[in-house]
Amino acid sequence: MTSQVTALIEKARAARRNDRLDEARHAAWQALEAAKANADGPGISSAQAMLGQVARDCGDAPEAISWYTAAAEGCRQRNATRSLAHALRHIGDIHLDLQQLEKAEPLYEEALQIYRTQDDLSPLELANAIRSVALLKSQQNERASAIDLWREARSLYEATGIQPGVEECSDWLHRLDGREDRQPDPS
Repeated sequence: MTSQVTALIEKARAARRNDRLDEARHAAWQALEAAKANADGPGISSAQAMLGQVARDCGDAPEAISWYTAAAEGCRQRNATRSLAHALRHIGDIHLDLQQLEKAEPLYEEALQIYRTQDDLSPLELANAIRSVALLKSQQNERASAIDLWREARSLYEATGIQPGVEECSDWLHRLDGREDRQPDPS
């Protein structure tokens, strides 16, 4: 990615974090235009994914899906597998939010398969992907699969020290299994 595109995407991220969505959208559009002008494939996909996230933040699921799908297509063409998995997971998350479980499932399966083949993937990235699939399986009433996935995600969240993730996994395990104890709060 060019330095200009990287800076604009970072500007969009910062605006999103501060709930300035119009500013985030504007910066993402500028990033997309700059990336297209420079034939910067990774920059185009990153800007499209950012536009998808902003659309999702604004509650526009169809627009978000459209942007993330465009990003995923570009990633697939360039064989940018990690970015592809990220885009697929987010499309799946939107479908899950819309209770379109049958649309979310193949996206999650492909994303998780890609994530599991990445040697240098952070445990947090893997935990987040597993969490999404665990939510899906929980909603599909696939109890045994969901329990296994929640346990795996909890272990990864524990390893990275992400206590809210540990607590969410423990809560789901308690709901699904009834025998899992919630981890005590260390404070």
